[in-house]
Amino acid sequence: MAKPSDTVPQKVQEAIFGELLSRPENQVCADCTNKGPTWVSIDYGVFLCMRCSGVHRQLGPHITRVRSTKLDSWKKENIEILAAVGNKLANDYYEFKFGFSRLDSSASMTQCRKFVDEKYVNKKYVPKGYPEPVKEFVENRAKGVTVDLNSKNYGGESSTTTHPLNKPMLRKKSLSLEDLQAKKELTPKKQAVQEVDFLSSDDYVPQSSNNNDDFGDFTEAKPDPQAQKK
Repeated sequence: MAKPSDTVPQKVQEAIFGELLSRPENQVCADCTNKGPTWVSIDYGVFLCMRCSGVHRQLGPHITRVRSTKLDSWKKENIEILAAVGNKLANDYYEFKFGFSRLDSSASMTQCRKFVDEKYVNKKYVPKGYPEPVKEFVENRAKGVTVDLNSKNYGGESSTTTHPLNKPMLRKKSLSLEDLQAKKELTPKKQAVQEVDFLSSDDYVPQSSNNNDDFGDFTEAKPDPQAQKK
């Protein structure tokens, strides 16, 4: 568990994982068809269901560190890994040559362990000549280099399987400051959107409006011109 001084505040952590788990690629376990994963392998950058997280935990922390998005405290550096990689990018790499039907909820723990060993430990399905996504991200981060891992092609199209992650999809674009400003100008009567960098802020406090009356001023009604003529 991370030291208190190193951890991301709980509210910020919940907001970050809420956004990451809302991405289509992270709504299904990286290793099977179970939906709603809330566990993570930090060293492979994937979101997992409880069953598959147990299989990853059997590999030992020297191979993969397993954490819960809800129960554990998180360091900023580890959250950055999940934000940069995620299930689609990881599976584009670790399942590049994978051409079989994916494990479902009825698969035994023995079947799951065999698949996880082949996929991650033995790297049976990876493309040749490319580094693992998490290792590439960590090395570039140490050098101060920012690389868009989602632009990776790995030499061509990944193999087709029955898994939803193999369908073409794009991550939802994050709004830039310019985008937010444009939205503000188009809707001047609405409260301005507050842009927050969750990973660099200590906590998130919504801005309150200076006007306590959200419905305007009803005390000074303007005279009706038609009524004055009468």
